[in-house]
Amino acid sequence: MQSKFEQIYDKYYDYVYRYIFVSVKDKGNTEYIIEIVFTKIYKNRDKISKIESNQDWILSIVQKEIKDFNRCR
Repeated sequence: MQSKFEQIYDKYYDYVYRYIFVSVKDKGNTEYIIEIVFTKIYKNRDKISKIESNQDWILSIVQKEIKDFNRCR
């Protein structure tokens, strides 16, 4: 049986990847940001309740990381 984190990863990875790629338009930068995003999700996995209700939480992490990335560029 998969952990909640693994379920989140499987369900949202492609969505998050596309969202980031559209914003940064570079595969390497996308992979860098997605690594940060899923590391943060993993570190906060105790906050995962229902797998289906986490999209807004995940998207807020993604948007923050894209903003931080663009600020440092």
